[in-house]
Amino acid sequence: MISSLLAMLLSLVLSLTGVFPSLASRQVNVPAYGSINYTFQNFVFGVGPEEWNSLKDVRDKYDISLKIATSWINSHQDLYGWWTESFFPQTLWEMGCIPHIITWGYIEHSWNTDYSAAGLSKYRQAWLDDLAYMAGRLKAPNDGKHTILVSLETEFNCYKNIDYAYWNQLMIDSRNIIKQVAPNVLVSYGIGGWAWRWGDVSMNGVLAPSMQQMDFMSFQSMWGAYGEAQTRWMKGDNLKTNYEGVNWVKKFGDKPHIWDYMVDDIIGNCEALRKYNRHLFLAHFCIDHHLWGVQSQVDVLNAISNNIDTLGSLGLFGISWMKSRDSRWDEWTYWSGDIGCQTGGYEYPDSSEKPCLSMWIDLVNSNSQL
Repeated sequence: MISSLLAMLLSLVLSLTGVFPSLASRQVNVPAYGSINYTFQNFVFGVGPEEWNSLKDVRDKYDISLKIATSWINSHQDLYGWWTESFFPQTLWEMGCIPHIITWGYIEHSWNTDYSAAGLSKYRQAWLDDLAYMAGRLKAPNDGKHTILVSLETEFNCYKNIDYAYWNQLMIDSRNIIKQVAPNVLVSYGIGGWAWRWGDVSMNGVLAPSMQQMDFMSFQSMWGAYGEAQTRWMKGDNLKTNYEGVNWVKKFGDKPHIWDYMVDDIIGNCEALRKYNRHLFLAHFCIDHHLWGVQSQVDVLNAISNNIDTLGSLGLFGISWMKSRDSRWDEWTYWSGDIGCQTGGYEYPDSSEKPCLSMWIDLVNSNSQL
């Protein structure tokens, strides 16, 4: 009785302050976080975003046991537009695959606001309503055969004016809303994979509560020479002592190429995040070869393959490769400087195979067990 009264009083105080509006009316049998799911018992691989609706063709073409199909939703307009019209998880479940949904900058793109406490609080309910709508379309029996992975607002730690205290509670509320509607959905939010290099990934404990309450935590790892790094590379700098502000030689010893440190970066993410959550997912992985050459992809996949047991022991249960085919992103010219392309897949634009493909197939097929 006393504990119940204290809980009601705390909820009332937070609601009256306007900082964290009460969710008491919405909380109905939310499953405990960190619950066991057989997805976490395996190491699974996937691809996306463009292959999520044609995963069968990719799997049949290469006889590759991909188990994750990633889709990106970047705005309210996406959610109620093309995604509603074309995303049907049942098709993937029937293939024994797990749908994976990423949101990126959704709040900003939908309502033209920043991630300050004022901006987030203004559109908090609209965001939660959209998540409830999404969850309604993903709801299915919570039997382990209808799992969905969700990685909310990937790379949030670079969002404009983000208030981590408000963000922490918003992510807890976001998971609660999704799980109330669709208990079969496993919820995370996605951190930019550079955060561990500069300090505690929980932002000195501010995000610890939400990280611990997610079903898993997502992160990204996308390497390539862009912007200033591209300029330095083209002038002959090997980048090993100053790529993305890190002296990799000092941190991990001298290695032949800058890309040889990518697996160290992935391991670093796992070691940092596992302090707060025991289930981790590399939600979008990419090694861009437009300046480094395709050997960089071969070397990185070899390094991942050689360290797969280590990664698994650190809690990593899966990797989704961002785009299987190289493609021009002319409207995103910033992506690769003045080249304006993304060359991170395992196919060339003409659908011919790249040298890294065979080892990717071996890596996937030797580890996917779902």
